[in-house]
Amino acid sequence: MIKNKFLKISNREEGITLIISIVLLAAVTFVSFSLSALIIREIVATRLFLRSEPALSAANAGGEVGLFRLQRGQGSLDISQGTLSQSAATYDLVSDLYDDPYLLTSDAVSCGDATEFWIPLIDAANWENRAANYGGITVKNTGECPFNFRVFSFGNPETILCNTATVSPDQQRTCGNLEGTDDRYILEIAPNGSANQIFKATITAKTNDLITSRGVPSESPTLRVTGKSGEVQRKIEIEIKR
Repeated sequence: MIKNKFLKISNREEGITLIISIVLLAAVTFVSFSLSALIIREIVATRLFLRSEPALSAANAGGEVGLFRLQRGQGSLDISQGTLSQSAATYDLVSDLYDDPYLLTSDAVSCGDATEFWIPLIDAANWENRAANYGGITVKNTGECPFNFRVFSFGNPETILCNTATVSPDQQRTCGNLEGTDDRYILEIAPNGSANQIFKATITAKTNDLITSRGVPSESPTLRVTGKSGEVQRKIEIEIKR
């Protein structure tokens, strides 16, 4: 037998334990961080959920306040911030009561089917307000059917304040200087074309200075309310049916 005195085989295992310890520690650290992140997300989600109900309640409360003020004629409906006493949640109320310009019909209507249109020019938040601040009305014919329009006093419909000549297609006519003791009016439009013509009209209104746009009370006025509780916001929109 030949022995090689230069060949020496060594089986060293001193570093295995250290490597296994490092791997286990890394795995435990990873699991701990993962669980921590999950717990933090759940805590945040729970806090947001708990604040959602007060925010939604505040939005609903703001909507009820707006409807009450509208029905009772309490003036401006816009409220920059209202606060609920128990939850300290707040709400912002913004009204959208006017159309500018006002489209008399969103769908084309046959002139033969169209009857007279009566449109109130009033303070949309308070019909009893005689200072509605209307000064000039412009009506443009955007269809094919000619028509006439007149403006009456809202408080005394028998009083005609403006009576225009026929408004032909692509023409417009204006009634200005409507300022009076009772600054509320009724706009009447009477189509006088044939059945095969399409009736459409666009109405714009200005304030008493005849410069600033006023808008015409909308057929679909809305109230937009934002309820807030901490960093949580909930929004609702109320469409008012006249």
